[in-house]
Amino acid sequence: MANTIPAMIPGLFEEGLLSFPSVAEASRDPLYVDSGFILDQLSDHAPWTLSLLYGDGGGLSIPLELMSFESLKGPKLTVFRRHKASGRIIPCQILQDDPSLRDSSLNNLSAEEVMRRLVPPRFDPVLTPSIIATVNLEQNIFLTLGFLKVIQLQLLNPMLFGWSAAATADGAGSIALRALARRGAVVTADGTTPAARVGSEVSSLPVNRFQQFLEAARRISLAGGVSPSAKADAIEAIAQKLGLEVGGRSAMQGGRILLVAKDARTALQVAADGTVSFGRVTINGGVLDIVEPTAIRALKL
Repeated sequence: MANTIPAMIPGLFEEGLLSFPSVAEASRDPLYVDSGFILDQLSDHAPWTLSLLYGDGGGLSIPLELMSFESLKGPKLTVFRRHKASGRIIPCQILQDDPSLRDSSLNNLSAEEVMRRLVPPRFDPVLTPSIIATVNLEQNIFLTLGFLKVIQLQLLNPMLFGWSAAATADGAGSIALRALARRGAVVTADGTTPAARVGSEVSSLPVNRFQQFLEAARRISLAGGVSPSAKADAIEAIAQKLGLEVGGRSAMQGGRILLVAKDARTALQVAADGTVSFGRVTINGGVLDIVEPTAIRALKL
């Protein structure tokens, strides 16, 4: 994912500043960077980044050196800019008494130009609480006064969110996957035709295999006259074609079919009406199910 999701480099912004009066106002915009991401990926080698996949199909990779566990103390200048490649709204902030703002070489510049040049992107618990919580709690890292040090990194699958053949579930996930298998496989139908057609369509898209996989699932979701079981067959066949692997599959309450990743963290759901959605997995009493399944948006190419 890291080589296809645009990097959040502090020079690749649209020219102007966005007219949000506060963080609260900016955070209500659906394109605010801290809102709407459904999956996260921490790089397992330098350069250290956190990559986010959003529910609308967009993505962004954020350098970890831009993140801090503490907010700035004292009077601050806060502005918002739009990242060109992703379209996300990024908060930028600096202390009002920062020495760089008193540089005499800035005297002939407008206030907006000064802010564009000197106010850096910033991710902290006040500006981007969801992102900081994701980095700090889910990926076992510690942030100290603006300097990030990776203490331990043990990702199940840093590239494909648990759908690769190399992915493995933890103890609870492994037990739940076995239980899901014991509940009985879905009676399969012939998904060969939609799989071949859609698989051929997505395999040439200039994105990584996981994004191709989600786009294939979205297109299968739109197909009319195809049963849910045939759609599930087609999704599994495309996963195999793309070198991914389904960890488990079972019929669920309400006529749903669940296709779970090998690490038991994410899943695709084929509803009784044939619509396909994607989301995180929960394990309750050893039983797997999907949490807040999200409609898969078309890729932005």
